[in-house]
Amino acid sequence: MPALLAADPRLRLARMEALLARRDAPADAAAALRTVAVEVLRDDPLNPQALRQMALADMTGQVDGRRGARLLALAARLSRRDLATEYLLIEQAVQADRIDAALAHYDHALTVFPGSREQLFPVLARAIDDEGIRAGLQPFGGRPWFAPFLADAVAQGSDGTALVDVVAWARLTPVARTAIVARLLPLLIKRGRIADAGRIARLLDGIDAQALDDAGFSVGTTDPRLAPLNWTLAEGPIVSARIARSGSLAIDVAPEQTGLAAERVMLLAPGAYVVRQKLSFPVGQDPASLRWDVRCLDEREGAKVRPPIWQNLVPVHPVQATYMAQISIPPGCAAQRWRLVASGGASVAQAHLLHFSIVGNPPRKLDEHF
Repeated sequence: MPALLAADPRLRLARMEALLARRDAPADAAAALRTVAVEVLRDDPLNPQALRQMALADMTGQVDGRRGARLLALAARLSRRDLATEYLLIEQAVQADRIDAALAHYDHALTVFPGSREQLFPVLARAIDDEGIRAGLQPFGGRPWFAPFLADAVAQGSDGTALVDVVAWARLTPVARTAIVARLLPLLIKRGRIADAGRIARLLDGIDAQALDDAGFSVGTTDPRLAPLNWTLAEGPIVSARIARSGSLAIDVAPEQTGLAAERVMLLAPGAYVVRQKLSFPVGQDPASLRWDVRCLDEREGAKVRPPIWQNLVPVHPVQATYMAQISIPPGCAAQRWRLVASGGASVAQAHLLHFSIVGNPPRKLDEHF
């Protein structure tokens, strides 16, 4: 390094700071760092980096912890854009068990320095197991880092109950809460965290309380905010489906084509169920053929789709008919992907699913057609 640059105390201060951060730092590194920081302050009395280094030297070298705390506070007041100072303030607040102060410094660091997320998110995600931390996060629901933090916490496998508490307690507008839930739901489903997904979904403002438990087709069960726990209806040129005025599901299929009419993830507990369907087909037109395909999402393998546990081809009846069938949800199948596939005939085919319901614990063996 040129002598002119080596003589600059600010450069020597940066080098000393890096030295002090090493595990094998010499015993006298803290005192040497403070000496260089004093040189910097002679030329620039309000240099926040030098004040921060003096504070670090005092606290690291156990010279005078209280003086170090005062110098650190002064450095923070002089510059609100020094990330290293924020890190030290977070550590200081944590050691003093001042949760609100620590979270305020987290907020400042994450807001002013978005690049700090990589370092701070994992630490904060582990900390939400603490009820005090969850409660302390309430005021930060509207901050730009809040939703990305929750998504990161899901990816890190943070406790589901803790995540639900953070979302439930946070001060959020309905729009913000909807956006956060919409971001977390598919992540939780994908990672096989089914129970957590159900609890998060119930936090939505104005949600139909029965929608998650109702298998039928309605405004509530097709609410897009619940995706993928809602019925998603086809809107394409081959198959289209819609909720009719009568509350039925109207399906149109292009001639000699097959496509997905409706799809949903359900959270039925393992056990035996009865599926009841009431359908009508138009007189004088080709009836659409309907086939159900139900598969488990493997909770242990990140929601990997298993082979079918139930497939049901609805026979075509001339006008209207009710069909009932049994389905067994096996152990370990906490979530199921339900798909309704429709096929057309020689001309545009139609079908109306007038009623669809699933009832648990069937009292007796049922035939497929009643």
